[in-house]
Amino acid sequence: MRMKGISRGSAFITLLLSYLAVFLLPLVLASILYTKTDTIMRDNANRANLAMLDQLRQLMDGKLKEVEQISQQVGLNPQLQWLMNNAETTDSGNAYKFVEFVSEQLSRYQNESGIIENYYVLFNSNDTVLMPKAKTTSDMLYHSLYRPVGISFDSWRSGLLGGPRYKDYSEVTYETPTGTQDTITYVQTLPLGELTDIRGALVILLDMNQIRSMLSKIESTYQSSIFILDRQDRLIAGKENQPVPWDQIRDKALTSGVPYEYEDHGTEMMLTTTASDQNGWKYMLVMPEHVYMERVHAVRNWMFILLLICLACGAAAISFWVHRNYTPLRNVVRALQMEKPVKSGQPANEYEFIRETIRMTMREERELRTLLSRQTPVIQASFLARFIRGHVDSSRLTEESLQFMDIRLISDYFAVILIDIADVSRFSTDQSERQ
Repeated sequence: MRMKGISRGSAFITLLLSYLAVFLLPLVLASILYTKTDTIMRDNANRANLAMLDQLRQLMDGKLKEVEQISQQVGLNPQLQWLMNNAETTDSGNAYKFVEFVSEQLSRYQNESGIIENYYVLFNSNDTVLMPKAKTTSDMLYHSLYRPVGISFDSWRSGLLGGPRYKDYSEVTYETPTGTQDTITYVQTLPLGELTDIRGALVILLDMNQIRSMLSKIESTYQSSIFILDRQDRLIAGKENQPVPWDQIRDKALTSGVPYEYEDHGTEMMLTTTASDQNGWKYMLVMPEHVYMERVHAVRNWMFILLLICLACGAAAISFWVHRNYTPLRNVVRALQMEKPVKSGQPANEYEFIRETIRMTMREERELRTLLSRQTPVIQASFLARFIRGHVDSSRLTEESLQFMDIRLISDYFAVILIDIADVSRFSTDQSERQ
């Protein structure tokens, strides 16, 4: 019920706002804490993914360093240098030196690195191919041992010997006697550092299955996809059926360690990259945004649930305490309004209304006391007249009534002397009742 003359709950609104302020302060602090937590968890997720990529990069850098060390050792071998300079000689002594180089030098690198599947040296002048356990020709190698899928013999041979290639890696699939084999093919033209007079090429075939095994463990753990690109942004390893739109995001995703968001067929994806200083390879981790932010979203959902619980409990607590504290105040105001009708210009605030009511009551009391003080002589005269004539009921005479009339009896015993003055005009000209 609306209180007459007072706007709806000015004190009620004050109480409500004060409780809301006390209630909302922890919520604001919790929101700030959630924002900080969200940022920290995003950074932690990014650092975890980047640390995993760095471990993969370091592992691959170590294996590729072993390959490049073998390439240096083979390329700088004095016996190989002699064979390249005398490859056109056809006498039996020189032919034996090829076999000797295979058995004494080339075969010892077979167990140097577990990632190496096979390797061979191709001589340009006499079309000889030296392998760890055999000596053959490029034609036999191409048609019977390692035939690149989709590449002709001339294209394959000119690709190896047609120009200088230095630490060049590419993904190549070969047809072998046991079936197709995916490899990362390393090519180094010989002699090392020669740009025009190319006499041969060292080819090392790296086992792609081992690399894919490492990648699949990470992909299954992180529900992600990993791609390895060389310095020319050619795909070295990764899922070919899930290519990264590298041409679209190249300029935006070059910052190492900084996650990049993009959309792939309607799915939000997160891409994290790191690059090798050793060979310029790029390692990219791609995962759906909901997987990348799984922990962040879990914390956010819990925060929302707790927020809703806090809002519900807070609203109930505020309603209870506001009602408990405002109801007595409202009842007091209503009681005062029933005793004192609302006048125009009355205060709008309940507290002001009570203050003005008390002030008005005290003023009325002072006025009443003033009025009573003016009537005191009349009351005293009337009492004394009745008292002298014996018209006062002594049982009803109390100390309070005497104090009210400002009459003091100084003793329990007293006598009354009655003097009858017939005419007092000679004593006084004052004809008042008091006289």
